Amino acid sequence: RKADNSPIPSAPVGALIGRIGNDAPFGIGNQTVVRAPASGVLYLGVNDDHLPDNRGQFRVRIGVR
Repeated sequence: RKADNSPIPSAPVGALIGRIGNDAPFGIGNQTVVRAPASGVLYLGVNDDHLPDNRGQFRVRIGVR
């Protein structure tokens, strides 16, 4: 499903998303390689409009090229 009040309304609920600093969030999902849109502190989260009922985890490996 998709949620109008999630950080990225066009992405599925539960998808892994990222944000650099205070910039707009971007989708990561199940991609194996993602090029960051900017430099800075990377925040990872879940695309959802209601976080209290979430559980589980993502395993993420970050490399710099």
